[in-house]
Amino acid sequence: MTALQVHTAVEISKIHDKLDRGPQKQKLIKKALSVFKGLREISKQNTILEAFRELVTTLPSAVELLDLNDTEYSVWQDVASALLNHHTSFEELTTKLENADMQEDPKNPIGSYLSLFVSELESALSIFIYLNGVTRRDIPRELSNIQTLVDKGLNGMVLSNIQSILTSALDKIKIITGLYTPDADETVSHLGRSSVFAGSATGSGMITPYGAQHKRCLPGTRIVVIQQIDEWINSSQGKQPIYVLGDVAGTGKSTIAAEVTYRWEKEQLLASRFFFSRGNSGTSTATDLCIHLARDLSVRYPHLQDQLSKPLEEAASIFQFDKLWEKLVFEPLSQLTEKTVLVIDGLDECTPASREDFLEALLRDFGQSNPLVHFFITTRLEDEITSLLQSRQDVVLARVQQTEQQRRANVRDIARYIEFEFEKMKNPPMNHQSAQRLLERADGLFIFASTVCAVLAKSFERQRLFDDILNYKGFTNLDGLYLGILQRVLPSDPFSRQALNDVLGVILAAREPLSIAALQACCPNVSSVRGIVESLGSVLSLGGELQQSDAETFVSIIHQTFRDFLLQKKRSCDYALNVHTAHSTLADACFKTLQRGLHPRMAETFSGGEITLDTDLDEISTSLRAKSEPLLCYSAVYWISHTIPVLYLHGLHEEIRTIFTEKLTSWVEVVALLRGLTPIMTGLSRLQDLMKRYGDLPGHQFANADTQWCLEAVRLLQNNQTLLQSAPWQVYTSPLVFLGEDDLISKHYRLPQFPIIRKAAVPLSLSGFSLNWGEPITLRGHRLCINCVDWSADGKCIASGSDDHTVVLWDAVTGANLITLYGHTGPITCVKFSPSGAEVVSSSEDGTIRRWKRDDGACIGDPWKSVEGAARCFAFSSDSRDLVYGTTVGLVCRVDAETGRLIETPQRAHVGPVNALSISSDGAYMATAGDDGALWMWYWTPHEKPLVPSHTRRHQSPILSATFIPNTSTIVYTAFGLYTCDVLSFGTNGIQKDEEEQHTCIAVSNDMESILTGSNMQTIWTWKTEVLDGSAGHIRHGEMAYANIRCLAYSPNGRSFVSGSSDSTLKIWETDLPSTPAFAFPQRGRPSMLMMLAFSHDGESVAAVGSDGAFKIWEFDTGKLQLGPIATGSPLTAVAFHPNGQFLACGKTVTDVSIWSAFNGEPIRRNLLNDEGYKELYALEFSSNGRLFATADHYMNISLWSFDPTFTVPSCIITNIRFSPDGPNAMVFDPSQQFLTYRNQAWYIGQPPASQVPEEHREQLIDRIIGSPLHYDDYAAKKHGRKWIDVESSSIQSLAVPLEFDGRRHAIFGGRIALGAKLGDVMFIDFRPTFHP
Repeated sequence: MTALQVHTAVEISKIHDKLDRGPQKQKLIKKALSVFKGLREISKQNTILEAFRELVTTLPSAVELLDLNDTEYSVWQDVASALLNHHTSFEELTTKLENADMQEDPKNPIGSYLSLFVSELESALSIFIYLNGVTRRDIPRELSNIQTLVDKGLNGMVLSNIQSILTSALDKIKIITGLYTPDADETVSHLGRSSVFAGSATGSGMITPYGAQHKRCLPGTRIVVIQQIDEWINSSQGKQPIYVLGDVAGTGKSTIAAEVTYRWEKEQLLASRFFFSRGNSGTSTATDLCIHLARDLSVRYPHLQDQLSKPLEEAASIFQFDKLWEKLVFEPLSQLTEKTVLVIDGLDECTPASREDFLEALLRDFGQSNPLVHFFITTRLEDEITSLLQSRQDVVLARVQQTEQQRRANVRDIARYIEFEFEKMKNPPMNHQSAQRLLERADGLFIFASTVCAVLAKSFERQRLFDDILNYKGFTNLDGLYLGILQRVLPSDPFSRQALNDVLGVILAAREPLSIAALQACCPNVSSVRGIVESLGSVLSLGGELQQSDAETFVSIIHQTFRDFLLQKKRSCDYALNVHTAHSTLADACFKTLQRGLHPRMAETFSGGEITLDTDLDEISTSLRAKSEPLLCYSAVYWISHTIPVLYLHGLHEEIRTIFTEKLTSWVEVVALLRGLTPIMTGLSRLQDLMKRYGDLPGHQFANADTQWCLEAVRLLQNNQTLLQSAPWQVYTSPLVFLGEDDLISKHYRLPQFPIIRKAAVPLSLSGFSLNWGEPITLRGHRLCINCVDWSADGKCIASGSDDHTVVLWDAVTGANLITLYGHTGPITCVKFSPSGAEVVSSSEDGTIRRWKRDDGACIGDPWKSVEGAARCFAFSSDSRDLVYGTTVGLVCRVDAETGRLIETPQRAHVGPVNALSISSDGAYMATAGDDGALWMWYWTPHEKPLVPSHTRRHQSPILSATFIPNTSTIVYTAFGLYTCDVLSFGTNGIQKDEEEQHTCIAVSNDMESILTGSNMQTIWTWKTEVLDGSAGHIRHGEMAYANIRCLAYSPNGRSFVSGSSDSTLKIWETDLPSTPAFAFPQRGRPSMLMMLAFSHDGESVAAVGSDGAFKIWEFDTGKLQLGPIATGSPLTAVAFHPNGQFLACGKTVTDVSIWSAFNGEPIRRNLLNDEGYKELYALEFSSNGRLFATADHYMNISLWSFDPTFTVPSCIITNIRFSPDGPNAMVFDPSQQFLTYRNQAWYIGQPPASQVPEEHREQLIDRIIGSPLHYDDYAAKKHGRKWIDVESSSIQSLAVPLEFDGRRHAIFGGRIALGAKLGDVMFIDFRPTFHP
């Protein structure tokens, strides 16, 4: 007998001992009967919501059943406790579905996971009653399946696992419900302020910034309201320059706005009109408003055109509302000398955050400050709008139906409107009595009356329809009217019903209005989309006249109430639209469109000419929108948005894989042309996260490769976002060149079926750019050295400041460049998030401190001026009330964190710049450190009281950085070494000292476990805080950066950190690195720097020399190291091959040029040249016949030497050939030995003295001498953030090189180029396939 059989026999024996407990058993059976009946009812429910409700009702009874436990197994108590928690969870899920109030998708997978949970629960409860003595003969018919469940449970469940099994089943339900319900659809945002179809969606009725879809008031209506508005505009005299007309939706506010706009335009008072429309690109934010107003102002007032032209050009790349408001609205309006009015319609449709920004700016800048400028605004009176406006003396806050007189006037106006509309109809179906009843039904809403009239105008049976509207109780409100419209439009056959649902679903789910042609592409089974949308003309707006083509006619919902009606099942009943089905339809259409419409070189196709670095992207983008198939641009931007809500659908994973494996590069190119990279990065990250979550569910369709494709696509965009924003067509070349060879994208897009990728340059040797997941995320967006970095408290955002005068906000998850903040006019010295995380504060060498809104980058108020010198560092007080900063002249200043007001007299604590300032976690102490080597301790004092200096400690060298370790009194700081100091004891420990390596910055994790320091030797160090007692232990990550480390910051959770360096890049590192011995000591010594590269005269080999005095030789075609490193004994700055390829020359100065064997590295002749003085070598080169030798030195002088193969001392033939410092570092002889070129200059050297080639012949001669179609363009980095290898034959094939590669360290030979980075990375790129495919 096995152990299991013994165990089973014992358990059965225990059960039989309980058979005589009759009353208890009957009670247990009765309760079990109730529970199992409830569980069976769950599967009979028609909807998931009803099933959830049934389960919520049943679970408490299951807990009561478990409370009847009479066994020694305590596990049932744990299961009962778990079920109570599960009951709470299911209540929350039920509420979530109830609030969603949506038509359920029959394909949704929640039901199968709910069945799994119920099945597991049934098995567990069956085992429970069996172990409590219920046998087969005790089981009623109703529970005849319990014995089967018991057998199943005993075979498949271990008692101790029951709780975890049920919890696991619940977790699966939570996951799938979270993915299914609307709030999980955290999809890609709209394409900023520019619609995909900007410029295409035009015509009357279309939703535009001009509000063209709204008609004027009917003559004789709105007399009272318009009279009040006329009195305001004619008599306000600047005391109340803002008029706000507010009321509920549907009262005709926009029609009134259209009427007064028309009148003011005739009177030449109107400057601009703007109509806000929620969810439509270009009309939904305050920044959209600024751009539109500025465009109108430049047309209305020609003298403002010059002032507005440049700000309007830059507006597309500026997201700060305050900056746009100041340059595009406030400044030009302030210059007007005549009365003007601006109409802003539908303010409530503006996004809440930017709506608040606009109102604050409006009230600040135009409330009584300018008597000539007036604003007329319509809005629903949301609470936050009312709270801002109701107490303002400079605002008229009016309503359409505020008084009884206005209400009566409103009813008369609606009656007049109905009468007017009916008069236009043949056989109008109305008498006085029915008119009164219709007025009652309208209940003061013009939208009700106008919708009824629109329906009747299109009806062939007006009288019958009108009688239905008046007599049918369903028409008593707007919902009833909408139901009646749908019932009238819809034929009785089910196919028409399906067609209507399909079209309306797509219209509602679309992220922006689609044309009829695009709708037809989404609904190919619908015979006539135009027929359906025209039949719904009373509730749908057709942007364009009916005679326009389907591609020119855009469709949108007239009023938000109809959208809400269709999406809420309680209101629309059987007409409720299944939004998931609509997303599925759109996703499918997007995939098919992308498959059909994407192809390589989209920019080239739609450019209409040759593409260069200066090609106007807006022109290509406009052409792409206008000439591509109707749904292509929309699909490129929004396919992720429509895919995410329906990821559960079978087969969808294959469509996603197809995009990644076949269309990735052309898709990225189109998105970049449409200015949509940032939202796409967010969408891809979201998609990757959801794929992982689906991976926790049984039967999921997504493989690890799917999530890796997402991750690699995000990484590709992270590393190339700046490049692709300026040159989208580069996606086929540069980004692929710098991918790691093991990446999916690299492997896949270099396959033979992608001939265009075959032409791209392929690196043969590259260190530091592989996207292995242990590598950091590299963020490129700055142009110059990065000086400061900070991580927001919520972990979602990173801020960085640079010498390029900008602050950049980055998405800490995706690495996307969210916003670039412009405003400073000098290098940024410090950047920090406010304690709340809502603001970013920056300081600059321009002497100002600026506050920015994190969400939109708007500058808050005017910049604060530093008292003396420029702010160099700052910190917030623990209560967030104060901000303390140190200046470049040694002052410590304390200001109010909201206003910038100086709280106390600045104290001059240091001689020279204050480099660091830190406040302890408890707010009791502050430390400052400076260039003078002083470390000052301060007692913190309450707000409005002066700081009290405590004591100081001095070093002989400058202290570059200092910070408190969180929740301690210990300061850690750097001064050519790493030190700690305790504020209380003031004892100092020197942890690490080095005369060469200087620790420049420092960061401490919030958990106090580790410290980071960055050095001037391209190294990041990690230290364990427990060894900071002087015991000389530390951990080194290794040389992880590629330039001097200037700043560091830990993420709040300590799992990542970010470093900024002098190479203009940020890198995000994961802290989960391979374990390192706690006391591992790195090798000392400064890393070598690559100084120069040179090709052999046949182009087959490349030599490199370094500052450590070594040289190497590689074979170009294979990247194989042929020789080296060979130590020469002294630093080297220049190298050149002899034409015979047998030896090379190298050296640092003219006098120490030496000859070395290219075969074995042996020295052949040292100190070859006989020259006087110290002349550092910039370049050297042999002529093609090997008889001449040229050197260029740091005195900007070229010397020409004779060269003898016997290595006798060369004689100087020509000297004092002067050259300019600008230009490439390649020195080349003409094959005739008559000319020499260097740094874009050329000389005739046929006989002494050398003479410069005239400018008119120089360029042609240089091109002939160099003989390469490649050109290394270092200057382009200033514009595009990259350096470029230009290809003469095709500028679109030019290669963008990351800034890590230095322009001074490259060599070109024909179609081959060798690139070098400062720290020794060498890369070979062969362009010959480009010219000879």
